[in-house]
Amino acid sequence: MTDLDRLLAAVLAHPDEDTPRLMYADELDAQGQHERAEFIRLQLGPDPMCVRVRDLCEQYQQKWFLGPRPWDRIKGAWVSDFQWYNGQTPIGEVSRGFVFKFIGSADHWLTRADAILAQHPVREVRLTTMPEVKFEYMGGDVPRFVHLPGRYSQKVPCFSGWTARGYASTALEGAWPDIKFELPGSRVERFDELNEMLRRIRDAAPSVAT
Repeated sequence: MTDLDRLLAAVLAHPDEDTPRLMYADELDAQGQHERAEFIRLQLGPDPMCVRVRDLCEQYQQKWFLGPRPWDRIKGAWVSDFQWYNGQTPIGEVSRGFVFKFIGSADHWLTRADAILAQHPVREVRLTTMPEVKFEYMGGDVPRFVHLPGRYSQKVPCFSGWTARGYASTALEGAWPDIKFELPGSRVERFDELNEMLRRIRDAAPSVAT
């Protein structure tokens, strides 16, 4: 494990502390990754969304994060917004130099979670689609355990009478107990939420470097 790996592990282990992030930025500088180091320091400063931060995001968002920033979704064709709305395009919300919130489909999260969590201290996940869950029965028609498919197969006790959301929440929290999950509401609720998010993004979107 390199010094950079050890310092990143400290960032992931202590997501609420700034010191590990600053130490990680120092090591990035020492290894010639000056822009990434600068981005982290600026985000920890008094103006975390200054013009320079936006410039760096514009240039490196694909390399450092999960793709375009939320306000990029409103600059081009509306299809991009509806691709996000339908769970086809994930978004990473960035704070203090790292992705802290993932927004995307259940499939995107389940296939990318390991890679994302190896680089970013994600603490919130908002899914735009419901995940598939698996049940284990102990006789009869009532499921006793619920889990996600694939490698995230930790079985969590469940109870009869739960809704699909309840089963999905239990399975997700069993796999990632340190992450707060938000599941999609009805299609109408999701559309209203999308419109509200776009309104806030338009109000906050900078007039330069976008």
